[in-house]
Amino acid sequence: MLHSLVLFTFLLLGTLTLPFLVLQKPAPRTSLRGEFEDALASLNKQQNSLKSFSQESGTKFVVPNGIGIGTLSWGDKKRGFTTKTKITKKYKNANPGVYNAGDLSLVYSTLTKAGIRFVDTSEIYGLSSLSSGQSSEELIGKFGDIDLEGIATVKGTKISWSWMNFMGRRGSSGILKAIQDSCDRLSVGYVDLYQVPFPFPYIGGQRKIIKGLKLARDRGLTNHFGVANLNGKKLMSMAKLFASQDLEIASNQIEFRCVTSAAEHLVRLFIHSSPSLPPSLPPSLHPFIHSSIHPFIHPFTRPSISSLLNRKAMFDGTLETCKRLGIVVLAAKPLGGGLACGKYTAMNPTGGKIGTPKYSFNELDPLSPLHNALRQVAIMVQSRLKDEHDSAEKNLRKNFPVPEITTSMVAINWVVAKGAVPLCGVSRNDEANEVVDCLGWKLSSAELERLDDACDEMEGR
Repeated sequence: MLHSLVLFTFLLLGTLTLPFLVLQKPAPRTSLRGEFEDALASLNKQQNSLKSFSQESGTKFVVPNGIGIGTLSWGDKKRGFTTKTKITKKYKNANPGVYNAGDLSLVYSTLTKAGIRFVDTSEIYGLSSLSSGQSSEELIGKFGDIDLEGIATVKGTKISWSWMNFMGRRGSSGILKAIQDSCDRLSVGYVDLYQVPFPFPYIGGQRKIIKGLKLARDRGLTNHFGVANLNGKKLMSMAKLFASQDLEIASNQIEFRCVTSAAEHLVRLFIHSSPSLPPSLPPSLHPFIHSSIHPFIHPFTRPSISSLLNRKAMFDGTLETCKRLGIVVLAAKPLGGGLACGKYTAMNPTGGKIGTPKYSFNELDPLSPLHNALRQVAIMVQSRLKDEHDSAEKNLRKNFPVPEITTSMVAINWVVAKGAVPLCGVSRNDEANEVVDCLGWKLSSAELERLDDACDEMEGR
């Protein structure tokens, strides 16, 4: 009887442990080369983190050469990105404008080597490719942190209003974890700038967000903090809230949303059909609508100086407040979806492509004064730079060819001239080269005046 009991016990234990033994896979064998590469990558990551921290800690946030890289479309399948490693000619013809990680790697290399080293991203950019390891943050992490000259890029990311904030994120520890997760996806131990768009719905409120940022600074995860969507008045209030935790606001990213979006068109039609709207119009009508559409619509994103089509920050005190507080203005979508640079015009509604026009004639025709001014200024700049190049007295550009000045380059340099940093969204290398050609020259006072006069004409000033 005793022997039977012992045998039964052994059989029972064997039955319970066998599945675990079977399911356990043997540890993969790693070569010496693989171990060396892993160790080298870890060492480079630590060195890059320490180098960036030592350079930026205790100093004002500065964007190299005054132009940044916008990565809103990186990893976004709805904006033409594909996870395919090779794009065949047949696939490209069937999907015009498609690009992959290899194209973005070339874009990244072209811009950073030219001195455009500030990269702006977000945890939500390219979220559709997160499962394949090709979200915006992950792509930037794979492209590397050091270029051929050994100069580190400046990385800025941000927390986003998404489902992530309601899936276990709460309190100051939730903010700290969000920053750490972004650092992991970027393959760095430290991010140069961390931004929070306000107003920001978060469990725990704004004070918990600020405390979380302070924890991140104390742990060396970042040393510069930015906000987004704040005008001058709200910026002053937020600066006081940051100061209560011994923090400073380094940047204010102003979002720009094209006035021709479908949601805003619906609101415009609603407003035009109801001229006497009650003051009790709910703020939640649509969270991404500018207050310029109707005074009773609560803005989640403020009108800004992001492009020639939206200059409100020049007149509402936003620029003045940022300058007084030493805050860098980051201008998102400086080309206004192609409307602020003359890519789409009343005479060219498709942007030179075959297919259905992106904008209608009725939307493009009122912008004709600006588009005409852009073309005129591009010709003026081209002629001026050529004269400077050929002149014996002004031979600073003698060894450099004069680039072909485009309306997009004029629009980008207009933003720079107004004291903001344009975040240029690029996904192709020809676009990257165009952004690089924006360096080395500025718009003259006469050229700026011509553009501002065109904007005043459109706005009825």
